[in-house]
Amino acid sequence: MKVGPQWKFGLVALGVMCLLVNPCYSQGAGVDIINGHNAAEGAWPFMTSLVEAGHDPADPAQGHFCGGVLVAPRFVVTAGHCAELFVNNPTALDVIVGRTVLSSSVGYRVGVEGIILHPQYDYFRARNDIALLRLAEPVPVPPVALVQPGEESLWSAGTVGTIIGWGQTDPEFPVLPDNLKEGSTTIQSDQDCSDNLGLYFSAAHHVCAGNPGAPGADTCFGDSGGPLLALSDEGEPVVVGLTSFGFECNSDRFYSVYTRVANYAAWVYSFPPVAPNSIQLPAVTFDSDAVVGEEFNCSSGTWIGDDLQFSYQWYAGSDPFAGGSPIAGATSATYVADASIENLYLTCAVTASNSSGAQEADSIAVGPILNPVLAVRDITGPSVKKIRTSCAKRRCSVDVRVTDTQSDIQEVEGVLAFSAQCGRGSAKSCSSAVSYAFLNGTPKAGDSSVWRLTFKVRHPGKANLIVRASDSQGNRSKRPAKISLRIK
Repeated sequence: MKVGPQWKFGLVALGVMCLLVNPCYSQGAGVDIINGHNAAEGAWPFMTSLVEAGHDPADPAQGHFCGGVLVAPRFVVTAGHCAELFVNNPTALDVIVGRTVLSSSVGYRVGVEGIILHPQYDYFRARNDIALLRLAEPVPVPPVALVQPGEESLWSAGTVGTIIGWGQTDPEFPVLPDNLKEGSTTIQSDQDCSDNLGLYFSAAHHVCAGNPGAPGADTCFGDSGGPLLALSDEGEPVVVGLTSFGFECNSDRFYSVYTRVANYAAWVYSFPPVAPNSIQLPAVTFDSDAVVGEEFNCSSGTWIGDDLQFSYQWYAGSDPFAGGSPIAGATSATYVADASIENLYLTCAVTASNSSGAQEADSIAVGPILNPVLAVRDITGPSVKKIRTSCAKRRCSVDVRVTDTQSDIQEVEGVLAFSAQCGRGSAKSCSSAVSYAFLNGTPKAGDSSVWRLTFKVRHPGKANLIVRASDSQGNRSKRPAKISLRIK
């Protein structure tokens, strides 16, 4: 269950923590009880194993990676660093409850429908390293109690606590046990923890424990999120800490660090809602054109979270990628563009919030917002009509008349499909395959409504030409001209 400035759960987290301090202990995935022994079947029914959905918890490569404790029929408490990668995809995580041997089928396997990471969780300093998992359904297993403020006598310095987990049992070999392990460790005073661990220890966030100068049990990789237990006045187990990090497994120099549960019990038992997380950005829509006077609507997007409240703010700016400045008073889901944002881009920002936190998501910009007189669009686009076709010596020209009642013609283009007709003995020089070409038209001198497209082929055959035009407002012909040619 241990990790030196390393989390006690896997290589990814360990790699980051190793940057913080030396010496850094290189380990495999998980954290296991060192110098522990097998727990009796059913001894710790509230103990949980975290595993990715679809994987076997006993799989040495993709199975169990963190522990946790059941604190209510539908809630599991674990370390924040065990849960943070699943916040946006909680259904990718399963919890095993009421099982002692991972490869057995005892207990319950339940999906996770929501993850509540502590709002002040700090990965790099290992502060507020705690999270709640809300299960998809309640499990009929007795939960364990969390120690409360005022119960410090239960875990004062010198108290022997119990640690449990499926983490590494040997610091040199990244192999996790099948049977749940348990062991004893001595809780240390805040002053001793601070003297030993320096700035990595914070009495507001941590408890430390270890067995200096004597063999004893310790947590290691794979034990993260599992409990450090003491006994209540009634002799029942209570959770004092959650395995968080350490500098070495089974160290004779450093204590192991646990999340200080007493300072988080009130937060846990409030069972806060799942914090908002955006999984699909808001979108700006409008009925007609992006012009002054148009009503724009902002969808909230798609979010994960409970009891979400949404607020809106519209922004306008000259750069569609920079967001712009807030528009005064534009704080509802709809906004009617006024002349102040002409030629600017419009963006909507949505903030979702609940008691667990808030997050903002921005739409893609639309615009620029045009003057409505200049932005009149031709709904049907330019019309195109064939006037004349001519082919001589396999060089062809096609004239079309292009008209538009509202805008200037900007471009005329054609797509040519040509199929050669090959005679006898001409197989080597003539292919029967259909070929394609893209043609650009040019306006005819003296009559700008007539445009000519030209092309040349090497062999006789058949050609089909589709011609369409676009105007200065970007409209394209809705009904392009279709012209068939036989080239001799």
